Amino acid sequence: MSAPEEKLAVLTRIANALERLAPPKTADIDLKSHQGYIWVSEKSSFHAVEEIQRLPLDSLKGIDQQKQQLLENTEYFAKGMRANNALLWGARGTGKSSVLKAVHGHLLAKGYDIGLVEIQREDLGDLPEVMARLSKIDRAFILFAMIWRLSRKISAINRLKRFWRAVYLAGRAIWYFMPPLTVVI
Repeated sequence: MSAPEEKLAVLTRIANALERLAPPKTADIDLKSHQGYIWVSEKSSFHAVEEIQRLPLDSLKGIDQQKQQLLENTEYFAKGMRANNALLWGARGTGKSSVLKAVHGHLLAKGYDIGLVEIQREDLGDLPEVMARLSKIDRAFILFAMIWRLSRKISAINRLKRFWRAVYLAGRAIWYFMPPLTVVI
């Protein structure tokens, strides 16, 4: 065997070994087939949520003004109009995600095709990738994340600016942050 053939054989063995070590490629999920998804950072993919646990919007009491503002804003977005991103603030267990899921369910019942995507706080660095994927889909999405605390650290503020910029540029998703603790910036 000549030197170039030996090198090719070694490179082929290395390539085959690397393919065996690499995790199998996950099939891209159809982002129009389910109501909700969770971003799985380790697999760099979306996981479909078969059934979203939610309450009817009318059953949430004592927050009528907040419900109405969130519903109007999200409905504008579902219609393709400009809408605001939002920071839903309150102590843990006060119903931030419940009202968001109820608004989502209410809009689905009215016939809007809008998906719901949850991204974990520790996966916020994946937001540009998430937004890039969602922007290719002809569907509006509500993104939400439970964040525990934003600190005065410059890195946290800069990350937040990048997230908002990614959300704004994509234009196919509206973003709702939900910190259950005090937000300090």
